Amino acid sequence: MKSLAILVSVILVFALFGGPIALMILRTKPQGKFAKKIRDLLVFLLSVFSLCMAAAIIFTKVTLIIKMIAFFGAFCSFYAILHIRNEWKSKKR
Repeated sequence: MKSLAILVSVILVFALFGGPIALMILRTKPQGKFAKKIRDLLVFLLSVFSLCMAAAIIFTKVTLIIKMIAFFGAFCSFYAILHIRNEWKSKKR
């Protein structure tokens, strides 16, 4: 039972804080091209994982408060992914 509680806690933490942490990482200004690519990759992976955890929570039978937390995390993750995509599109022009 203890391991199940830890697993649920990890899922909730990623669903809630994954997107905002990705947005905070996006606000940092890397010094070189390599550092920028590493930052973008880290933000993308964190956002995708957070989006998956939030989607798993949204589509299960849980209380409204937990679903609202998951929607917030999903929105932040989706915004971070769109931000990276727009940066890459503007660089290719």
